[in-house]
Amino acid sequence: MKTMVVGASKGLGKALIEGLGEPGDTLIGVSRSRPEQLAHKDGVEVQWIEANLARPAQAAHVIAEAIADNGLDTLIYNLGIWEEFAFDPTYNFLADDDEQIEAIVTCNITSTLLLIKRLLPMLLKSQNPRIILTGSTSGLPQSGRPEVAFGASKFALRGIADALREGYRQQRLAITCLNLGYLNT
Repeated sequence: MKTMVVGASKGLGKALIEGLGEPGDTLIGVSRSRPEQLAHKDGVEVQWIEANLARPAQAAHVIAEAIADNGLDTLIYNLGIWEEFAFDPTYNFLADDDEQIEAIVTCNITSTLLLIKRLLPMLLKSQNPRIILTGSTSGLPQSGRPEVAFGASKFALRGIADALREGYRQQRLAITCLNLGYLNT
């Protein structure tokens, strides 16, 4: 099986690279740079693609080109940024910088859409195509969280998952959005 983990250089993404796979599987990590310390299971091949998803169109092109010849079974999109003072009592939406809000939307929504658009033709060639999006409890109704841009971007991931599930049901695309709690690892 070939599995891509986007946002794989640290935290949950790095843990996924280190813990997933069985002998003969291929894991493809994606991040701005490859981490220096990276363990993985014996018999699992690990490849790396350096791409900056703050530049969605360029990154999607680089990633799609890198895997075009070998296909893909599973995409785990585990990337997200948040406001400077998110999850802090001092958070104030009105004080958020406009450029910061644009960066959150670009990284958390636009890059997700463009990358899935580029990779979906390859995924649909798999016997069991799967997409897993890492959402957040901040993206759930009545989450109790005040972070506007982050919450909206994670809420958008649920919409992306729902629409793709309906649009590609006949092609057996399995897609889910995991709404994890406070996991800033």
